[in-house]
Formats: sequence, structure tokens, C-alpha cells
Amino acid sequence: MKNIVNRITVLLCITGFLVGCATKNAMPKIQVYDNQSWVLLPVENLSQTPQAGRQAAIMLESSLRKRGVSNLTVWQEEESLTLKALLDTSAQVSKASEWGARAGARYGLTGTVHEWHYRSDPEREPAVGVSLKMIDLQSGDVLWQATHARTGWGYSSLSGIAGETLNELLDGIRFLDSSINASL
Repeated sequence: MKNIVNRITVLLCITGFLVGCATKNAMPKIQVYDNQSWVLLPVENLSQTPQAGRQAAIMLESSLRKRGVSNLTVWQEEESLTLKALLDTSAQVSKASEWGARAGARYGLTGTVHEWHYRSDPEREPAVGVSLKMIDLQSGDVLWQATHARTGWGYSSLSGIAGETLNELLDGIRFLDSSINASL
């Protein structure tokens, strides 16, 4: 009996440890055609890591293009940003959304980086926490939103864990091949 209790305890500890490595909260999946026009909006950085929002945006651009989004425009920040604009990107997101809507883009993707660093423990595990939001730029409606946090092992890289996290988030958007729809 003691052996069974020990095994159950070990299994519960392992399960608790594995569950603690990643958390995800998302709206139901959404389907979009890959030929729609997109604007990659600014990604706000609420982490303590400088430029984490830009790093996430660059990774998102690559992931969107890999998924077939060819009609993608990346919002270019103004050359002379004030300190206030650097610290509070919500005005940039609004400005970029309005610009995308005027340009006729259908979807906008923005997000927030909550955590983006190596932990200070002896293992130096990477930790990433990101939220993404897909907006219909013509109506302003939020079509899809998700949040995901993940840690890696001591041998994992921060960019690797960040890429996995962003890709898992984007799995909530199903990109339909527009060429198949056109041939039907």
C-alpha cells in the first residue's frame, strides 16, 4: 500500500510540475482567409525587458507569413517618438488601427508582452507571457483574443520559448487557403 501511495504522490508532483510550465487562455478558434489584408500593429511591452514588444512583433511577422498571410503591412513607428509614446503604446495602436482602416486593411493584430526574460534562479529558465488580439479594422470589433505564458528549461533559449508561445497563440486562428475557395 505504501508503494502505491508513493507512486501516486510522484505522479501528482510530476503532473503539477508539467501543468505549471504553461498556461493558456483563449477565445474559440476563428477562421480567416489568408488573402485578406492585414496590418501588424504595435505590440505593447509591459515587461521589464527593453524592446520585447519589437522582438515579439518581428516573430509575429515571420509566423504570419509562414501561415500564408502574404498581404501583410507592418506598422512603422514614427521616427521621433517621445518618452511618453515609448512608455505607453496604446496611442500608437489606435493611430496604427485608424491608418490600417483608412488603407482598407481587413485585420489588425496587436498584443502585449507581459513577461520576457530569463529567471534569476540558478537554472536561468526563460519565461514568456504574451497576449494577442485580432481586430476587424473596419468595425473595430475584437474578433479573437488569447493569452499564453510559458517557461522553458535551463537549456532553452528565450527566443525559442517566445517563438513557441507566439505560434501556439496563433494556432487559435485558422488560416484558410483562399486559392481552394476560388476554385470551388
